[in-house]
Amino acid sequence: MKNIIAITSLLVAGTALANAETLAEIDTNDSALKAYFNFDTSNSKTAGTISWQELPTWNEAGYGVCGTSSTHPYTSGAGLRTSTGFTVSFDVNSISKNGTLLSMTSGSMDKAWRSLSITYTNGTLSAQFLGAPLTAVTKTLPSSANTNDWTTLTLVGSSVGATLNLDFYLNGTLVGTSSTANASNITSEPIDKLQFGYYGTSSNSANMNIDNILIYSKALSAEEVKSLIPEPSAFGLLAGLGALALVASRRRRSRK
Repeated sequence: MKNIIAITSLLVAGTALANAETLAEIDTNDSALKAYFNFDTSNSKTAGTISWQELPTWNEAGYGVCGTSSTHPYTSGAGLRTSTGFTVSFDVNSISKNGTLLSMTSGSMDKAWRSLSITYTNGTLSAQFLGAPLTAVTKTLPSSANTNDWTTLTLVGSSVGATLNLDFYLNGTLVGTSSTANASNITSEPIDKLQFGYYGTSSNSANMNIDNILIYSKALSAEEVKSLIPEPSAFGLLAGLGALALVASRRRRSRK
């Protein structure tokens, strides 16, 4: 009986560790890294110069909670410019309401024509510039995003003149690109405000958990975006495999 309990405990521990994530090594000395929030010990920034103007709720398990009617976290003074490029990456899970996951604004937060956004509607994501007739990049979000499994969203932007280009990544894989030749409302001014889980009114709030926010003042390459994605814990996988091997061994013995 004790052996069964021990094996069961090892299986549970191994499975939990196998589901854990090992974060990529983030170069905090990269001059283009303007903010990094990993929420491990607080909701304060881990690196960079951008700070919160309104803080997300910090959960001691190591993530932030945002988008509720009373929690509208945002940063200001980002100073991102499309001419030099930008990248915003963050992990989400437990999305429980349709709404805006990310809003990036040049000028006042209520000027929709100066906004970039990622929105969530009934399982579908849309990444778009709201100030011009730009075809939105849309992608069905894995159902796991509504659970405790983390999904990484990355938006990469750049511009040439008034032409804005957007690349949208899901878990490190490019899922769509979009561009418009008439986006001077946002290409001509710095993007100063980034808001997570909320835009304008509570009705646009997308309640969710958030983690590992990275903001760069450059457009990361596809390989660089992929390098940001957490990997399964190797130790956890080994523990799980070890538990399964132990179970198989004991079953073979019991048949003799």
